[in-house]
Amino acid sequence: MLFQFVIRFNFLGKLYKAEVKAFNFEGTAIYDVYYSLSDQLYPVEIIQIYRGSVPGQKKVYWRQRMTGSGTIAKDPDFINAIGRSIELEEDKHID
Repeated sequence: MLFQFVIRFNFLGKLYKAEVKAFNFEGTAIYDVYYSLSDQLYPVEIIQIYRGSVPGQKKVYWRQRMTGSGTIAKDPDFINAIGRSIELEEDKHID
């Protein structure tokens, strides 16, 4: 595991909290995100996300890693909200 931390993020007016665990998978950082609404302990949902990009553009897009046939795709804006919170947390620790 590369590192682990806790984030909070807002999506559609709802505050979420998440425990994030990062690990290296074939040269790419994959983030296991265990999240729930901020005021609730359960239910906890788990998704995997990673940084992606579009050819010819420098902007980072966060993407959901589809881990099996039963994986339900989340709203891309939701994934990006999590990703932006991860970036903010990582920026705190880079020096």
